[in-house]
Amino acid sequence: QSLAHVGMDFRGLLPNIFEKKIIHLFETNCNNAILQFKSALTNHDWHVTTELLSQESQQDDKSKEDDDGENDTVPAAPQILLQYPPLAVLTNGYIKSF
Repeated sequence: QSLAHVGMDFRGLLPNIFEKKIIHLFETNCNNAILQFKSALTNHDWHVTTELLSQESQQDDKSKEDDDGENDTVPAAPQILLQYPPLAVLTNGYIKSF
């Protein structure tokens, strides 16, 4: 503020500099997340076990029973998603971007 007294206020010029850097960092982190996701997709073993499928059907039956009454619980992610670590890699990369 002391520079503003002599007509040298640069505060209006600073947001553009930081905005460009933030956009560049965000794009870089998103691109890194996508590259890691692609790598995880190629390395992941894509099979679903019958045990997991039977657990999923049991959970579906329980959720249908719960729908009859009041449901005050927080919805949870389906357990079948645990079989896909590449999704976690992508999600963590996007979270890191923010």
